[in-house]
Amino acid sequence: MFNEEELERALRLQSQALGLLKWLAKGNAALGFRHDPSVDQAQAFGLWAWTQHGSLPMSFRPARREDAVSLGVLVASYLECSFDWTANPGSVLYSPDAHCFCPMCSWMVRRPRLRPKQVRRPHKLRAQRLEKDWVFAVASELGCPADVRVLDEEEWRESLALGAYGVQLLRRVRGSCTVGVANLALWRRFAWTPTGSPKRGYVLRAPAMIKAERRLTAHLLEAA
Repeated sequence: MFNEEELERALRLQSQALGLLKWLAKGNAALGFRHDPSVDQAQAFGLWAWTQHGSLPMSFRPARREDAVSLGVLVASYLECSFDWTANPGSVLYSPDAHCFCPMCSWMVRRPRLRPKQVRRPHKLRAQRLEKDWVFAVASELGCPADVRVLDEEEWRESLALGAYGVQLLRRVRGSCTVGVANLALWRRFAWTPTGSPKRGYVLRAPAMIKAERRLTAHLLEAA
């Protein structure tokens, strides 16, 4: 079952990792640092974040060495799950609202280093399997049957995605990130509207994942 303190730490580190990645993408430092090839890249990045502690913006500074390693792991996982990093993005011609590309109305702008990954059908199917895995995991802990009917009900869409995302977030903090873009697909099932646009000002909090778990727990016990 979820632990609120553990989730809060994971969410804090995730926010720092995203902020640090965006800061780096503005050209403040290079991701291609050199390290011992025998050392895991994510772990090495965490150690780098710790040694650069004093030069990082306050909001991205890890409080402890342990947090620095987790920060590095999460930055690496963002590049696996959510973003593509372009080292040399180049420039592109830009015109506001693309209304006219004449020399008077357009100018060159630099392409972003970070680009959101594309969520495709295989990623969505993988996300659904992660939700199913979570339902069975909770049922196993409770010692009762798993009611798989919830997987096909729209009213459970956000709760199941929140629960599965929470499980994957904790795994990412510990250095395990094997589900790739399916993680982003889960995020969009609760942080985006059903019509396919981000919810304005949405911030994920630990209580939302705990509430989803409690809702599923109550339902499974009642259905048993």
